[in-house]
Amino acid sequence: MQIESQELDTTSSVLQNAKSFLSTCPSDVYIIIQQDALAASDFSAPESVPHMKAAIADSRVRATYSVLDVMHEDGNLAGELAEYIEKTCGQKVERRGNVGSESTDVTGNGVIVSHFDALSTEKVARAEEFNDQDYMLNNVYYQHLPSGPEYTVIFTTTPVGAVLEQHNSELPVYNAEFDSTSHIDLKRDFRIRADNSTTEPDRRPLFEKYQYFTPGIFMGLVVGILLLSILYVGLNAVSSLQVSYGAFDKEMGPSAQKKQQ
Repeated sequence: MQIESQELDTTSSVLQNAKSFLSTCPSDVYIIIQQDALAASDFSAPESVPHMKAAIADSRVRATYSVLDVMHEDGNLAGELAEYIEKTCGQKVERRGNVGSESTDVTGNGVIVSHFDALSTEKVARAEEFNDQDYMLNNVYYQHLPSGPEYTVIFTTTPVGAVLEQHNSELPVYNAEFDSTSHIDLKRDFRIRADNSTTEPDRRPLFEKYQYFTPGIFMGLVVGILLLSILYVGLNAVSSLQVSYGAFDKEMGPSAQKKQQ
């Protein structure tokens, strides 16, 4: 079995190599499977696609061609390959949306183009969906390899990032919406208050409109009066003291009285 594998290539180069291989019309049936957002790790996992791996290991398989990473360019790879086989080999193209719902009669010749939806982005669910798909393809195609016509299976995909960006763009974006009538009512309320405030002036006396003698002011006045009265008594006591001028004379002091004795 001839095995050709590449790590990196461009879409145009892969398309050219595939056309070169298909130019000899090596098979009776050409199965082209298109599925978005598949990675090399989806195929290389140990428990992934067991039926496809068994089909590739079949002794009747003469050649395999795989590219692990492709520099994506604009264009429909599956569609271009189907058109090329149709023109070169004269095979009729049959397009199938869901392989599982189609007939399993693959005894005739032609080009079968099947499209599968992208797998889930969650790791466990993605592996389960891919294996379920592999089981479906085995029932329709792979198990007929030993007794059926010559097959060529082409699996194409698109970058994983493109599907993730599309998924994120489809998420709903929250936009806050406010009712404009609430703003109108609010302005109207302010206008009414302004008109009510100037309808009639308040002509009541000041002592009726405002409270001047509050409990706080009363307590402050009482404390102030007590402090002033204490200050007054103290000043009055100090001012009532009377000391003669002779008390400070040396001859009238205590030492002078001792001398006189």
